[in-house]
Amino acid sequence: MAFSAVIIRPVIQHVSEDGRGLPSVARGSGEPRPESYDARMSESQQDAYDRGEIAGAINARLADHDKHFAAINGHLADIARELGIMSLAIQRLGDQAVSRDATVITTAAALKDADEARRNQSERSWSPWSKIFAVLAGIATVIGIILAIRGWS
Repeated sequence: MAFSAVIIRPVIQHVSEDGRGLPSVARGSGEPRPESYDARMSESQQDAYDRGEIAGAINARLADHDKHFAAINGHLADIARELGIMSLAIQRLGDQAVSRDATVITTAAALKDADEARRNQSERSWSPWSKIFAVLAGIATVIGIILAIRGWS
C-alpha cells in the first residue's frame, strides 16, 4: 500500500561534527542525510506534495472513521433500547414469580387448614348426649330384632 510506505519512514538520529543531534529521515535506504543537511532548509516541492498527500489520506481515513463511529453510535442506541425493554421484561418475570410464589404459599396453607379441619371432625370424641342416643338406638335395634324373631304377638 503506497499510503503506509509514505507514512512509515525510519527516523535516525544523526550527530553532526559540532555534537548537535539533528533528526534526519531516510528515504527507504536507512542511511542518514548527508552532513551538509541543514534542518532550516526549506522543503522541496516533492516533500510538500508528500506531506499534502499524507494529510489528505489521513483526512479521508478520519472521515471514514467518523461515518463508522456514527453507525456504531446508532447501533449502540438500538442496543440500549432493546436492553431497556429486556430489563423491563425480566422485572415483570420476577414480579410474576413473586406473585405466583405468594399464591402457592397461600393455597398450600388453606389446603393444610382444610385437611386439619377434616381430621379434627373425624377424630372428635362423642359428646355425652351423642353417646346416650347411640346406646338407646342400639337397645331399640336389639329389641326389634328379638321381637321380629319371636313373632310380634
